[in-house]
Amino acid sequence: TEYEGRLIPVQYERNGWGYMLLNTQRAPLDDARVRQALTHALNRQAIVDVALDGEAVVPPGPLPPVSWAYKEDLKTLDYDPARAEQLLQEAGWTKGADGIWEKNGEKLELDFYATAGSSLIEALATMARQDWEKVGIKVNVQLMDFNAMNETRLQPGEYDIAFQAFNLGLDPDSLYAIFHGSLAKPNAAGLVTSFNRMRYDNPEVNALLEEGRRESDPEKRKEIYGQAQQLIVNDAPVILMYSSLYTDFHTPRVKGIVNFPGGGATLDYLYQWYIEE
Repeated sequence: TEYEGRLIPVQYERNGWGYMLLNTQRAPLDDARVRQALTHALNRQAIVDVALDGEAVVPPGPLPPVSWAYKEDLKTLDYDPARAEQLLQEAGWTKGADGIWEKNGEKLELDFYATAGSSLIEALATMARQDWEKVGIKVNVQLMDFNAMNETRLQPGEYDIAFQAFNLGLDPDSLYAIFHGSLAKPNAAGLVTSFNRMRYDNPEVNALLEEGRRESDPEKRKEIYGQAQQLIVNDAPVILMYSSLYTDFHTPRVKGIVNFPGGGATLDYLYQWYIEE
């Protein structure tokens, strides 16, 4: 036939994101306005276009649009440098002679940790630092080994900003593992070993994530997780940088392929594939 041997591309968005963690328990990032300012100051689309050759989308919120529980009318924190500066002013910061914001004699200078050896992460960190400097926030980028960064910086909370990636499950309950406040509490050694290394703890979000676990009606769950998504965006404990776009190829001759939203063709169902002779 006409399609014999032809490969058809299928592009899909990753069900997860590369993201920046903001240490919500450490000044000055314990002020949501400073976290919002950091978010507004980043031209995430430009960063994606350069660092990922445009092969990604900027996630609007913690659940990607491929999720059935995605909140369509989410109010997002978009690129707006003027708003970033306004928020810092509202938070009591003033610009020093060198153009860097200061408060109580302290400059707005933050440490950013990311994994060494990745040209993508290096490009992303460099562009982010430049965007922040444009609005008067000084950021020192430190690239290091992933495990060392986790053990010496993230778990003990010895950082301001850090970069990591997180894969979500198909159910919105996967937000619990990263945003529930019970997971923000340090252990006896003072370490946070969960994914909530932002140490984010909002009682309202906690209650919604618990309610989402108890509720079985999909429409009610969508409403519950919609409220949680909006609160998380407003609180800005993370800056969601990108969800990669992937491309699978298939031929119409192969039938029975199962595609999961955000995951592409899953090999778990390989036994169902067949070819019509």
